[in-house]
Amino acid sequence: MSSTPVLRPRRFFGPFQLLVRICGLDLTYSIFTWKEAKQAGATCRAIFFTITTTFIMTILIMDLIAIGKTENDSFSIQWLLTNLKFGMVLHGVASAGFMAALTAKHVFQQLEQQYAALSLRIPSNTRMRAVVLTVMFVFTIILMLVVVSNAADDTSTWIKGGSPISFKNIWGADPFIRIVCGLFSCLSTVIYILAFGGITQQFRGFNEELRTAANEADLTYDSLISFVQRQKELLAMVRYVNDTFGKLVNLGAIGAFIAHVTAVAIFVGHRSSLTGGQVALMIGYLVISGNLMASLLYVPGMLNAQVQELRDILILKSNVGLSKNEMLLPLVNHMVQRAEAPENKLCFLHTFLIDLRIAHRLTLTMLPLSNILIFLGRIYGVQQ
Repeated sequence: MSSTPVLRPRRFFGPFQLLVRICGLDLTYSIFTWKEAKQAGATCRAIFFTITTTFIMTILIMDLIAIGKTENDSFSIQWLLTNLKFGMVLHGVASAGFMAALTAKHVFQQLEQQYAALSLRIPSNTRMRAVVLTVMFVFTIILMLVVVSNAADDTSTWIKGGSPISFKNIWGADPFIRIVCGLFSCLSTVIYILAFGGITQQFRGFNEELRTAANEADLTYDSLISFVQRQKELLAMVRYVNDTFGKLVNLGAIGAFIAHVTAVAIFVGHRSSLTGGQVALMIGYLVISGNLMASLLYVPGMLNAQVQELRDILILKSNVGLSKNEMLLPLVNHMVQRAEAPENKLCFLHTFLIDLRIAHRLTLTMLPLSNILIFLGRIYGVQQ
């Protein structure tokens, strides 16, 4: 028996569910679920968090609109900086809305119960979890240093330039709002990775058990029926996770993509006009925007790879695919077809299949797009 401790319900996401509540985005009870809130004796909580969530989302969206309405010469460095801010704030807005939706739909509770049930067979890898959280902690520090430094620079520029306090800078609150967006981006990314990482680990364990049984020719009709049932349960959870996190993937990845492309354009095309501190700032934005996009796309790509590995196990690497057992082959075909069903796959913008190569494909498009922005800036004669 494995000595690895099993994570209990309500502990899988650790303190991050509590952090969502502290951020004011907890819609577990709200005025939209007034009946449930009244039955639970949480009417005051429902009113409070409905107000805080509405206020936060309104301010974030206002800041996004204000950044989008900023007037600068097309393809100038100021125009690119505005797009960079827009991309990062867009990711923050998507993250805030995503976390509020998680609480409103009781996703934390449902996922924790399902993970706890699955962990009874395949215990959670607490060491890998600790590594992920450590990496995300370091990433959070880097992201916040970059965002805070940029916000401080902008504030200093406004003060020295005597810029008026108006809607364009959300009456002076824009730097603080961007810092909050950075925090939301970090928190949602950790939750996202933990959710996908949990089901990916379960599928990896399932595939290892199936591979062992298939290679040793230990698969009988009864044992294969057991694998069929377990696959059904795992794929149901895959679809639930994909449906729950799909909107964050689409909107958040677009924001990170915009930020990364413009950061490359600034760093490559306008490096001569940047100070040493600004160069370091752009490098920081390149790192965090690239990691945000990679997190959103590579993690579900790993899950999709585990789902698709069934075909390799059952047909290419095992004797089952060559077996003439008429009772086993229909089950094998059923498992393969179920794994390849479109509803079990997560697609970026409902168009591009998210696999392990999608991040590389997007990376190949970023440099040409950045070069196009630089080229257009030079054509129009705008360098500053």
